[in-house]
Order: sequence, then C-alpha cells, then structure tokens
Amino acid sequence: AKLSSVTIGEKVTNIPDYAFYGCSGLTNVTIPNSVTSIGSSAFSGCSGLTSVTIPNSVTSIGESAFMNCHSLTSITIPDSVTSLGLDCFRHDYGITNLVIGSGVTTIPSNCFDACSRISYITFGANITNIQSAAFKGAFTLTGIPIILPNGLLTIGADAFRDCSSSTYVEIPSTVTSIGDEAFYNCSSLSYITVNATVPPTLGTNVFSYTNSCPIYVPDNSVLDYQVAWSDYVSRITGISNKPQ
Repeated sequence: AKLSSVTIGEKVTNIPDYAFYGCSGLTNVTIPNSVTSIGSSAFSGCSGLTSVTIPNSVTSIGESAFMNCHSLTSITIPDSVTSLGLDCFRHDYGITNLVIGSGVTTIPSNCFDACSRISYITFGANITNIQSAAFKGAFTLTGIPIILPNGLLTIGADAFRDCSSSTYVEIPSTVTSIGDEAFYNCSSLSYITVNATVPPTLGTNVFSYTNSCPIYVPDNSVLDYQVAWSDYVSRITGISNKPQ
C-alpha cells in the first residue's frame, strides 16, 4: 500500500533531504511546530499531496523541497522563513493561492517556474531580489497583474518570461536592474509602469512580445528613459498619460 498520510513527531526539528521524495500517494502531511528546516527535495515528486501547512517555526526550505507537487492548491510561506532554495515549488501547476511571508528577501531561480494557475499572490514586504526564471510561465491561465513590491532592487533574467495572460506590470521606484528577457512574451499586457526616477539597467529583449503596450515612466524622466531604453523609445511616455 502506498503511504497516504504522515504525522511527523513533535520532537523532530529537521525534515531531511529526500525524506518523502517521490511518495506520489501521499495526500496529507502534518508538520509540527518543532521543525525549523525542510531539506532539499524533501517532498519533491509528492504529486498527490493536496495541502501542506508550513509552521511558523520553519526558517529554511531547501532546494526543490516541493517541486512537482502538482496537486497543491495553496501555499503560505510564513514570516519565519528567511531562506528558500532553488526550484522550491517548481512545476506546482495546481497552486492558485500564494502568500510569501515578510522574512523572504530573495526569491531564488525557478522557485515558482511553471506555476501556471496562480490567481492570487501576496509578495512579502522585504523582497529585494527576484532571481532568474523565478516566475517563468506562471500566471498563464489567470490573467492577474504583476504588481511588484516596494523595496525590490533587482529582477533577474527570464523572471516573468511567458506570463502570457498577465494584464499589466507595476515596477516599483526602487528597482535598479532588470535582466535579459525578464518580461519576454508577456503577450497580454495592456501597459507597463516603471516608477524609478533613474532608468534601471536593462538587459536584452526585456519587453519583447509584450503586446507593444505603452511603458509609463515618471514625467520628468521620459527623455532619460528614451535614451537609456532606446529599443522602446516609441513606447515610453509620461505617467501622467496613464488612463485613470
């Protein structure tokens, strides 16, 4: 018989690497408040897991910890978590609700890659870095906007590539760099707003295939953007022209 339900004892402080790797029949797991770390690939491939509650005691979630958990529909990363591993929730295409706590400062590469059904997301208030392909191919079935948090500094290459149904993008004033193809093929966008007074450093093809939508920037910075972002000169306009 396949393992279907697990209750982890309350003296356990660490869920080891690969602890439940590939347990596809596992549908329910209870993680106690004693656990402070979830190891790499600990629940990777638990494709039948329908829900998991990460307690406030957890501070780190390892690489690929919940990758290929296709049946998860909701993830809340508590404020206690300060470290997420690469590929952490990659290919969890069942997730519709995602809450990222305030302890997270970096969303690592491929963390939510191909989480295509996300229809509600809360970004933690202290995120400074969204790494490469972190949300590649997310939001493709739901049409939600990409509203990035104040305090964000860097957006990595391919970070939101192929978010093909997102309706608009809001980039905060704190962003200083945007990597190659970060918003490539966000093909349903109606507009992009960039609130930084100084144009962020821009990679190649960042806004290619984004529906030729307008890029709104601070009114006093329009000329600076048109020089710095010369590939998009015809799309750049002052934020005062943005429809209310």
